[in-house]
Amino acid sequence: MTTLIATADIHIRDNAPKCRTDNFINAQWSKLGQVRDLVEKRNAIWLDAGDLFHKANPSLSLMTRTIHELQGVEIYTVAGNHDLPAHNINRMNESGIGVLHGAVIVKLL
Repeated sequence: MTTLIATADIHIRDNAPKCRTDNFINAQWSKLGQVRDLVEKRNAIWLDAGDLFHKANPSLSLMTRTIHELQGVEIYTVAGNHDLPAHNINRMNESGIGVLHGAVIVKLL
């Protein structure tokens, strides 16, 4: 039997939302790591419902960290509206999610 682990609206970002008073950046990577560890432990497939990134064009440093954190696990996702420039699926190759797809870090559904 295959185990699926589902997530949605992760919104990986470079900066903390105004309402967060904790160390948001550390918390973000910690939580992402917890999901990754669970996927690895259960030999599961990670199914994400979109908006992996908070904005379509994440910084290079954010992309580098995301690739490092996500490589090696099987992730299926869709491009959410925040993942796409001008919310346009035809511009996916200009986006962070497009880079992850091109680098075979995620598989787009």
